[in-house]
Amino acid sequence: ERQMQLATRCLLDARAPTLFGERRGLDRALRAQLDEARRGVADVRRLQRRLRQEGAVPWFSYECQFADILARDGFDLVVGNPPWVRAEALPQRMRTALARRYTIWRTTGRGFRHQPDLSLAFLERSVELLAPAGVLALLLPAKLATAAYAARGRQFLVRRTTLHAVVDLRDDPAAVFDATTYPAAIIAARCPAPAGHRLRLTLDPAAAATRPQALLGSGAWLLGNPATSAAVELARADHPSLGMRSTPQLGVKTGANAVFLGPPPEIEATLVRPALRGRDIRPFRTRPVTRLLFPHDARGQVLSRLPAVASRYLAAHAPLLRARSDYQAGPLWTLFRTGPSMAPFRVVWADLALRLEALALTGPADTAVIPLNSCYLLALPDARQALALTAWLNTSWLRALARLDADPAAGGYARFNARVIAALPLPDGVLHDVELVQLAERGACGDPIQEALDDHAAALLALPRAARTALAAVAGVGTDDRGRSTRRGR
Repeated sequence: ERQMQLATRCLLDARAPTLFGERRGLDRALRAQLDEARRGVADVRRLQRRLRQEGAVPWFSYECQFADILARDGFDLVVGNPPWVRAEALPQRMRTALARRYTIWRTTGRGFRHQPDLSLAFLERSVELLAPAGVLALLLPAKLATAAYAARGRQFLVRRTTLHAVVDLRDDPAAVFDATTYPAAIIAARCPAPAGHRLRLTLDPAAAATRPQALLGSGAWLLGNPATSAAVELARADHPSLGMRSTPQLGVKTGANAVFLGPPPEIEATLVRPALRGRDIRPFRTRPVTRLLFPHDARGQVLSRLPAVASRYLAAHAPLLRARSDYQAGPLWTLFRTGPSMAPFRVVWADLALRLEALALTGPADTAVIPLNSCYLLALPDARQALALTAWLNTSWLRALARLDADPAAGGYARFNARVIAALPLPDGVLHDVELVQLAERGACGDPIQEALDDHAAALLALPRAARTALAAVAGVGTDDRGRSTRRGR
């Protein structure tokens, strides 16, 4: 009925006169609404035919199939492993319907990386189906504990349920299965948590509850042991975050790597730059091996005209260039996010990596280097601040904090995106710390500086020995009996 009403309203709007007495007609917006309404009407009529022919409801509905259960307030137990499906794999109509239906299935920004996993909708529906004090036990993607798009889901659980256990299973050998996303288990009851309630971080029912639910919120949930959580709180305490000083940016996006990366050798040399990929980054140093066709000037502005060879080459790829999702107007060879990538003093790190590793682009030879969108970067006012920040990000303590907050990825990798790096602590004075600058310069020369760097950073963060030990375990280093860091391999 709603779809019929929508179709009728669209047709009436099309026939209605404008301010000038003319008929509006079916413009693009009305046509899209009418097409959607007609598809909905067709779906309903198809289902009605099946109902008449088969004598059964042609879809699954808890309200129909389990009316007696829901009449008694719902299920006592919901157990499941809902589908883990990325937003880009869902049809647009389904994404729109999910956003309308479920409060925690909403986008948090532009692009698919900001759109929730389908399992979040199943999480909300599972809670809806529970009777008061009923319990759910779900296997969900571990990244829901940290991902920005799951913030509403985390807040929903904290406010609406009593969390008995939230368990990261990525290192549990019994939880290995054929998936590229790590699993986590959530056990919760449909009732607000009592004051002082604590939850477990293990599936062992005999284990002591270790985390106050009141400390959880919409921010990332740290599912490590209590010592690690305490170390994180100490490292962040009383320090401003890096995001309060500057905002990390993604590198240049081409939208058509096959066209712009590794261009033919005959392309005019003035348009070719060395490109930096995430996989090229090492602590303090890099050697770009990729050539980038960069039809922009030194300020990042797109060139209005191109030399003959480049012009012919790009003209041959015009349909592909025009079809890029980011392309709106202007020359077809326009690249995207070029402004920050052209800053003279930049700190760069990989989006996807085994650990956080940063380098500074500050020298004359670095001016031409273009970080691609597999990298994040921060622009700094001068070379010394860029070197100091690079040293800071390469400390074991910052690597541990970033790893704990990052979204896990397959193969032991993690995503060190803007959210993760912006949340890292940046004590006053770090960007002007002379010793950090000197250590960064030595690191760029290949000197072994990690132990000295970690000792100096621990002093800046005022980390006690116990906190250093806990964070060192996360970062993959050891500590000696003085609480100093010692490398344990990469």
